Amino acid sequence: MIRSFFLLLSFVLCMERTGVADLREVAPGRQLSFPRDHGSHHDYPVEWWYFTGHLEDTEKQESYGFELTFFRVAIHPTNRPAQSPWHVQSLYLAHAALTDDTKQRFFFEKRTRRPSFGAAGAETEKLGVWLDDWRAEQSGSLSERDGTLKLSFRAVDENSHQPFS
Repeated sequence: MIRSFFLLLSFVLCMERTGVADLREVAPGRQLSFPRDHGSHHDYPVEWWYFTGHLEDTEKQESYGFELTFFRVAIHPTNRPAQSPWHVQSLYLAHAALTDDTKQRFFFEKRTRRPSFGAAGAETEKLGVWLDDWRAEQSGSLSERDGTLKLSFRAVDENSHQPFS
């Protein structure tokens, strides 16, 4: 809990010093355009992609719940490409969780990366967000019902160190 507080405090201090206040605010009446608006909006301070679901293995009579969330937070925004891979324009955070309903177990892992060297990022023209090997990817048009959404993650539980995916 204390670690989370200091992380949040550091983030707020960075926001005040780097001009995040110059980013756009969400305003009523904005026309949405899909699939473009499934993608990232780098001119806004924070955005997230949140996926949840319930899966059943009918052969084994097991059921699972899952959650995969990606966050993009503007740190030092600019519309120009970074001159250096060390320049941090955004920070990406992700959380994956799996609930084994049958065995009453819960697994989770969280990650934080900057987009340098392709470690994390988000597409702007359609849904495509990643952090390491965790991904949410769109093919086709999700709004026209002819597309697909692929979610993938391989994680290690932060408490038991047991892998899950």
